[in-house]
Amino acid sequence: MTIEVNYAVLTDSANALRRIAGEFNDAVTIKDHYGKAMGAGSIERALGTFGGNWDRHAKDLVERLLHALETRVHEVRVTGRLTESMLDSALALLAWPDTVAE
Repeated sequence: MTIEVNYAVLTDSANALRRIAGEFNDAVTIKDHYGKAMGAGSIERALGTFGGNWDRHAKDLVERLLHALETRVHEVRVTGRLTESMLDSALALLAWPDTVAE
């Protein structure tokens, strides 16, 4: 059985989650800029309502899910490297008598 950890994919995943979280956090700022640009009061109010609701839900989503996922991805990356190091050490110890006999 072979276990393979692709650290590049894990790093890319963590970075993507961080970018998505940033975009969610910027939603209210974007809403404020578009609302003023639209000019019509009803459109500005609708964007304000959407932005307020989105801000609440996005904050919950970012805090609960995205940050938790990013943390888990980081933990898998660290654990994978530690496990590889431990396995390398164990294999070196197992091979040690053979290398001494040569």
